Amino acid sequence: MVRLTLLSCFAAVATTWLTTSAEEAKDEGNKVYLSSHSLHMPYIDEEMRSNYFEFGGDTVINTYKGIRLTPDIPSRAGWLWSKHALPTNSWEIEFEFKISGAGTNLFGDGFAFWATTNDPAPGPVFGSVNEFEGLGIFFDTYANSKASHNFPYVMAMIGDGKTSYENDKDGSNTEAAGCEAEIRDRSFPTKALVTYFRDEFLEVKLQWEAENKWTPCFTVDKVRLPSLVFLGFSAHTGEISDSHEIISITSHSVKKQRKTSQPMYTAKPAQRKQESSGWLWKLLALGGVGGVIYYLYKNNNQNSKRF
Repeated sequence: MVRLTLLSCFAAVATTWLTTSAEEAKDEGNKVYLSSHSLHMPYIDEEMRSNYFEFGGDTVINTYKGIRLTPDIPSRAGWLWSKHALPTNSWEIEFEFKISGAGTNLFGDGFAFWATTNDPAPGPVFGSVNEFEGLGIFFDTYANSKASHNFPYVMAMIGDGKTSYENDKDGSNTEAAGCEAEIRDRSFPTKALVTYFRDEFLEVKLQWEAENKWTPCFTVDKVRLPSLVFLGFSAHTGEISDSHEIISITSHSVKKQRKTSQPMYTAKPAQRKQESSGWLWKLLALGGVGGVIYYLYKNNNQNSKRF
């Protein structure tokens, strides 16, 4: 009876310790998956629809390849839009895309990532409406004007619902930030990672130099978007063309904010040291409890033998 009680006590202590550790590990996670704003193969159900996204224009869904916003044909436009607003003001969206075509010197025009209050509708800004409210990130592959940078060019614009994106200037007068990136016709998957913390920053990283290598594109501080924004993608072609495809979308709600007071590389080692010492103390404590239980168990057996 004493043996059973001691073993039960030890099991309870071990279970409590493991449960506490698991809860702490869970708390260390900084993001929650948003299935309502994620999209992967085969994209649509048996009834040829999606519960969370709608599409229109020249968009075609290939359940084995991707969502083609435009074919490599002039004067085409298509869009893909979430049915529900993003449920959080801090989010991270990673998406794989593909821009390709037969053109070697002339091709275009590109596609856009949207986080706006607008409903899906065709328009002149990469296949969507102008004077939008929210965020537009433009993956521009064709230069409409003489610019100080090369193309393709990835840039952001924060729309107020009144200011227009000017195609003739490639949006240079309303650009918040941007970077050059060879995102067209790569031999490996091209991706973008967009991270937004309300009132803190907007950050874009790209995978275009090599597979599984993220290259920083830009960071804009003190960005505030409307509280309710919809996730969208659109593309268009003019006299020249390209195929623009969205292969996958993975969205997360981000819970922990980036600390800007210290460089990232100095904060991480201190955090690991703190976590390591915490685990060490728990192991020592568990070992001590086990030792006490073993001593009581052995002493109980010796007393039993006497009688």
